[in-house]
Amino acid sequence: MTAELPGELLGELSGALPEAGAWYPVHQLLTAAPGGPPAVCLLSRAELRATTATVSAAARSSRAAANLAASPAATLACWAGRLYYLTLELRATAGPRDGVHGYLFDVRDVRVDDIGIELRPLQYRMEAWLAKAERWDASTAILDELAAP
Repeated sequence: MTAELPGELLGELSGALPEAGAWYPVHQLLTAAPGGPPAVCLLSRAELRATTATVSAAARSSRAAANLAASPAATLACWAGRLYYLTLELRATAGPRDGVHGYLFDVRDVRVDDIGIELRPLQYRMEAWLAKAERWDASTAILDELAAP
């Protein structure tokens, strides 16, 4: 069964590249090998793309790559005005390219943290050097590859 992403989440996960000087939410991709502890991979909007039923991620984490090879499921905790938890199933991979692995996930479930507690997102401040240091050019290429028919 496939779940559908709400519009505000689509906008956050498929928006323009971050601009220097602005603050952006950090999204957390959680993976685990069978019987192993969870691993967290922090991602920016530059490393994510979404459609109504899929999420693509570009990540440099070798631990996430090993975990997804062993168990093709993940959770994405992401912020778009409120906290969402996406249950993801791995459909395809790309790369690695310049150390960046690409993942195309089907969205299986969408949950909102809505128990009434005011939350604020984990954030980072975009600096001009960050795109090069994080290899966002390779991330864009991997995400483009995953989007190709």
